[in-house]
Amino acid sequence: MWRVMLVFLLASREGIWVEAVPGARPSMGSRRATKVNAGVNTTPKKVAQPVPKPNKQAETTSKASGSSTSSLLNCRTEVESWIAKKDEMVKSRNPELTATVQKMLFFLHVPRTAGRTFNSCLLKSAIPPSQRCPKSYDRFRFDTQNANCYLLSSHDDYSLVESLPGEVDVISNVRDPMERIISAYEMAVEVAGRSLLSNKTDSDSDRMMTSDIWPWSILVPWMKQDMITRRDKRLASREAPPELGSPHNYPSLTMPLSEFVAHPLVVDTMHNGGVMQLLGITSNTASANASAALRQCAARGGAPAALLAEAAMRRLYELRSFGLFDRLEDSVRMTAATFGWSLQGPSYKAKVEETGNATGPTDLDDDEGESDSELPGAKAAIAVPSAQSEQDKKEAIANAQADVRRAQ
Repeated sequence: MWRVMLVFLLASREGIWVEAVPGARPSMGSRRATKVNAGVNTTPKKVAQPVPKPNKQAETTSKASGSSTSSLLNCRTEVESWIAKKDEMVKSRNPELTATVQKMLFFLHVPRTAGRTFNSCLLKSAIPPSQRCPKSYDRFRFDTQNANCYLLSSHDDYSLVESLPGEVDVISNVRDPMERIISAYEMAVEVAGRSLLSNKTDSDSDRMMTSDIWPWSILVPWMKQDMITRRDKRLASREAPPELGSPHNYPSLTMPLSEFVAHPLVVDTMHNGGVMQLLGITSNTASANASAALRQCAARGGAPAALLAEAAMRRLYELRSFGLFDRLEDSVRMTAATFGWSLQGPSYKAKVEETGNATGPTDLDDDEGESDSELPGAKAAIAVPSAQSEQDKKEAIANAQADVRRAQ
């Protein structure tokens, strides 16, 4: 059994200030220094100490501390109320209603966790095109009348699950948050830089643009404008091109990684992004105001952040299956075993042309790629008949479990 460690970037700092009295010597505990000579009492006479002047800085610090404590208390109340509300929603879900609606499979795609590879090479290869829901990376498309809609994949957070009818199997991938945010920086720089060199617009192609997909719809235009500002400044000053060095530190060309990570836009969008998606409180959720307040509570640290982290961990282990970026092949095998998909034999095409059926727009691999680059069709060998008998399912599960044992 895998041991999974999620590294949360929910940190808080406590400041300790000490007020020093002028002329006073530091003491150790409550001990007092006295001199005794041959029975002669030489205890120093009491000297009147001057009354210290009010310390405005201390008063300000005290007020700020009180305000911070009040904010944490308010946050704790808000977080506990939100968690209780979500728990109640799960309990009150109508089992009779969910039984009448086809079960769905939702791939909660956390950006920069190899989701495109996982989706194209496993999920789309295992699920026939007729059972794939319309592409929903740029905007949510779901037709309740489409009885064939089974596989849904998007960057939406967990709040989407609450709006779906029937029972939903949720799967996802996770990655070290530090590595993920560096990868997000590189992605934003690459896409923004490429768009500066291209005259293509969204109207030039029917394909989905990366800049239409959250969080790139937020990060790419912002990064592109920052690049333009730095370029204009460099040209105006006739600054020489920078020498090759760290790939994350070219301030005359693009925003350094250190600035990117600390920017409020990135803090709100990417910090603990996987945690926020699991909780359903990203900036890409329907209840924007409530989600923003909860994210602010998480950023303050303390007990509210710990409660949210615990809730995210519980939800992670409630998923039908989840994989690890660093163990992608094992993740594929485990997911296949979970759903009874054989990893031997033919597979469905990951990329199909639009045929006018209920699958909606052209089903592309490129859920996180560029409009000018295409991925080849998935080459994974996954045999999943559209209508499996119980015996077929048992054999598929046995084969998948054998694959997992061989991998171990």
